[in-house]
This record gives sequence, structure tokens and C-alpha cells, in this order.
Amino acid sequence: MKMKRTSIALILVSALVLLVIALPAVAEESSRSDVLPVYVNGLLDTKCVLVNGQAYTTADEMASVYGIDGSGWYDFETGDSEFSGENLLIQYHGGNQYCTVNGRYLYMPEGIVEVEGVAYYPLRVLAKVFGIGLTWNADLRGIELDTSKMAMLESGDSYYGSREQDLLARIIWAESGNQPFEGMIAVGNVVLNRVASERFPNSVHDVVYQAGQFDPVRNGSIHNTPSDDAVLASYLCLEGVNTVGDALFFQNPSSSGVIFSGLTYIATIGDHVFYR
Repeated sequence: MKMKRTSIALILVSALVLLVIALPAVAEESSRSDVLPVYVNGLLDTKCVLVNGQAYTTADEMASVYGIDGSGWYDFETGDSEFSGENLLIQYHGGNQYCTVNGRYLYMPEGIVEVEGVAYYPLRVLAKVFGIGLTWNADLRGIELDTSKMAMLESGDSYYGSREQDLLARIIWAESGNQPFEGMIAVGNVVLNRVASERFPNSVHDVVYQAGQFDPVRNGSIHNTPSDDAVLASYLCLEGVNTVGDALFFQNPSSSGVIFSGLTYIATIGDHVFYR
């Protein structure tokens, strides 16, 4: 069947819950609730639409704000889309909760919407791609874009490589390979929360290999090749997707036989109980 494509100059994104479950990629035009002005550095520039409380705009508009030329397409039947320009490649597959931008996985659970035959993308996602500040201006009753610090999103190779993504994926797989995807994200969150906490070492490597903390280090399963889902979970964790807040500990009560005391319960996901 021949694919119907509509040319756009987009920049969609954000990879992150995650769960790789199908969501409606396109909302009906009838769900549109309002049109808002968009100001660039204080001057009226364009507009966006509100759908279910979420601001959307076209790729053409954001591309013009950034000053980039490119070409792209959007398939209204499948929800797939791609945009390419100088040093930029954005890809989205309808039904995913994320899109990829130059090798980064950006969380985009809201998908895209269609308004009068035109594809609109989450404004927050496009703003992240170009490093554009995004705020609500109550006086102007519109959205304000700050372009003073515009910069293209750092590539996946650079961003993930400097954050020990491979080791994070391996501990996620070793600890939660038999758990739901949300639970994989949660294990990655615990590791990164420890990195950020003064109570633990300040790198993924040192947290994972801290004495007596993770069974996969003792039994060697930390060296196993992670699944695609575990790799995706590691990417989304590093992009800020979080399912367990500030949890620092987790356990499987049915297998460990240990009851944590003196900790605050956060959540139960699959077989794991999370605490801080």
C-alpha cells in the first residue's frame, strides 16, 4: 500500500514512560481547546494550539525560530514521521512513547496531533531539541520562547557515553530483566538517585560496584549483554524519566527474605518494592 506523506519541517522528540506500549499517536481536531500566541524574546511571533492542556506547534514554526532549513514527512495513516536538516535527524514511529533525535531518546507520550490537516508536535519537545527556553507569560497570556541560549541537542554518542549508559543498561538487565518495563526504569532510577545522593558514590560505576550492594556484581551477571528493552530503559532514565521518585533502595521480598526497616516506602512495581 502506498504511503501518504505530508511534507513538514519538523523537529519532534523526546524519549521518554516509557513502556513500549501503543498510544494513540494522533488526536482528533475536535479535542483542540484553544489557540495561544507565542512570543519570541518578547515579540509576537506565531501561535500554538492547546490540546488537553498540552501546547503544540508545527515543526516549520520552531525550525524558523531556530533558523534551520530541512525537509521531512509525516504519515497520517501510521503516525510515523521524520525530519532531517543540517546536523539533525529526528525520527518518530506512531504508537511509541518516545522519539529519537540525533541518537537521543526523548520521552513523548502525548504523541502528535492533527489540526486542519497539519501535524503539530509538543512544544516542550521541540524546545528541548533546540535549547529554547519555554515559559508562560501571564501578562501577555501567551507562551514565551527565550532564544538567548539556543543550542542543538547534544548527540546520543556524546551524551550517553559520558554517563556510563552501557553499565546502567547492564545493571538494569541483571536486576530486573524479568520485570515490567516500568520496573526496569525504576531500577535505573535507583542507581542514578544514588549517584546524585551524598550518601553514595558519585558515578554509575562506583555505585554499581560498591561493596555488598548489588548481587549481579557478586554472581557475574553484570557482564551479561542487556536486552533491547533494558538498553531503552537506560536511555530514558538518563533523559530524566522516573517512575519511583527519589527511591534509593529496592528488594524482591519473596526471594531475598530480608525486610527493610526504617525506610520510607515508595512503590511496588512488579516483584520489586522501592524505598528511600
